[in-house]
Amino acid sequence: MNNFTFGKIDIPDLPKPITDANDAAFGHGSENGHCCGLTKREYFAALILTGTSSNSAVNPTDAHHFAIDAVKTADALIDALNAPEVIR
Repeated sequence: MNNFTFGKIDIPDLPKPITDANDAAFGHGSENGHCCGLTKREYFAALILTGTSSNSAVNPTDAHHFAIDAVKTADALIDALNAPEVIR
């Protein structure tokens, strides 16, 4: 493993965490282990859709199309985060 230097401190590389699309976006769960609130996938898609819809050139009648693209983009982001070649 390589080390990362932060100032004068050497920090060893840690194992790469896996981003699970169904994990809670904010790390909260209920007593029975089921997630309450948004999943990471839903949260990423909402952020992407927020950015897309903030463009004044976006036609509101295309909302369904943009929502589907936001979910596909969120899935691509999760795949990229889990790709072995991504450096953290």
